[in-house]
Amino acid sequence: MRRKPAALRAKPGDAYKQSEMRLFLKVEDEGAGPDYTRLTVTVDGKTAYTDHAPDRNAAEVFYPDHVHAVGEHLLEAVAYDRAGNKSAKLRYRYHVTAD
Repeated sequence: MRRKPAALRAKPGDAYKQSEMRLFLKVEDEGAGPDYTRLTVTVDGKTAYTDHAPDRNAAEVFYPDHVHAVGEHLLEAVAYDRAGNKSAKLRYRYHVTAD
């Protein structure tokens, strides 16, 4: 039986207020389970860091600070499952507005 590789999904959203902005990535996998330690994320071409949030079964993108800066942003992410299967690249545009 062939297993599907890890998949990333993003909730679509037009704009987020800067003071309320939190960015989460949920990795879904039908086989071995997601490997959040291998999640690679960039925002506007710069490496971003994530922290696994088990209570949300997701990873929060929290650094660098420009992740939350006012303006238009492009997040790109690739995930892996525990068997080493690689997901397709997720591209997600989002906009942060001033409070």
